[in-house]
Amino acid sequence: PIPNAIVKGVVAEIPQVLLSALRRFKGLEVFYQVEVAHYLDDQDKDTRTIRNIQIMKRFEEPAASQVVNCFIMDD
Repeated sequence: PIPNAIVKGVVAEIPQVLLSALRRFKGLEVFYQVEVAHYLDDQDKDTRTIRNIQIMKRFEEPAASQVVNCFIMDD
């Protein structure tokens, strides 16, 4: 478990970090659909596990294979 003060500090920084990254972003945009399982009754450890992850389809695209090999970003 992480103390609330640390979580609040991180949460306050996230919008600025994301905005900075998005302004400098040069690359491929991909959205993923992620299925996660977790158990809220266990407060001593992080119980999240990824059950399934796949690239989201846009509208009603055909069931063609969609593979992303790498990301290349210019700093």
